[in-house]
Amino acid sequence: MTLKPLPLQTKLSKLSFTLIIAGLSPLTISQASDTSTPLVMAPVIVESSLRASQSDDLAASHSIINAQTLLEKGASHFDDILLQTPNVNFSGQSSRARHIQIRGIGELDDYTGAPNPSVGVSIDNIDFSGIGMTANLFDVKQVEVLRGPQSSRYGNSALAGLIHIQSNDPTPYRENRIETTIGTDQLREVGLMTSGPFSSAKDSGQYRIAIQKHLSDGFMKNDYLNRTDTNGKDEL
Repeated sequence: MTLKPLPLQTKLSKLSFTLIIAGLSPLTISQASDTSTPLVMAPVIVESSLRASQSDDLAASHSIINAQTLLEKGASHFDDILLQTPNVNFSGQSSRARHIQIRGIGELDDYTGAPNPSVGVSIDNIDFSGIGMTANLFDVKQVEVLRGPQSSRYGNSALAGLIHIQSNDPTPYRENRIETTIGTDQLREVGLMTSGPFSSAKDSGQYRIAIQKHLSDGFMKNDYLNRTDTNGKDEL
């Protein structure tokens, strides 16, 4: 007796072969993609530490907010990001943050605060501790928040930590920028920036100038005086 293979078995064999090939195809593609050049991100340099170092090498607890993050959050003043930074809060006797605390340590107000600010604030390595309301974020490269004592560089003004604002560096080419903002409460902002070399010489010095005007009548209305600008902001 001669046995003949059933046609169904032939169809199943072809189907199994197709499934095997389909299963191997993604593996082949995956292996090919593994041979591509890996993406290497530029290191984040922390300028406010005792020695400028990469963020991954810094021992102190820290938060770094770069220019792209500031743009996405729409932050125009550094108190716009303080409440979004871990272990940091602030109080103020005006419309801006002035008394800053890190991990609960720092000034509370002008009368019951510590003899020194405890939380240092620096802008381009210039000490502004105790007057943090000056920290505008226009044309800023990054904001660095270091939690823990930084007294080795900033003395007793940074026993609780440090907030450092780093402006963008001058460029060897001409660069100009105009930024305008319009919002509620009669908010008007205009920012101007220019940067470049002083001359076309190869070893020419470079400059960068940035200025911003902020104007708002505030969100409070004084019914007694019938005015809406009693907590307004006029900053340059």
